[in-house]
Amino acid sequence: IGTSVGVNTGVEELLGIDKAWENDKILKHLSKEFNKWNSRLNSLEEGEDRNTAQKMINEIAKARKKYA
Repeated sequence: IGTSVGVNTGVEELLGIDKAWENDKILKHLSKEFNKWNSRLNSLEEGEDRNTAQKMINEIAKARKKYA
């Protein structure tokens, strides 16, 4: 998939969020990201790529709480 979920990577950097954006724009971006990763999760077989997709969905959930 090509996205590394690192321990030291901030959620904004990981998800491509510009901290200067308004919350509405951030939440729209998070919805797009969720749709992208959720569709990948549902189409991948068990393994590293599927685990990465699940981690991204978890990070999106954390970001939604932060910016809601």
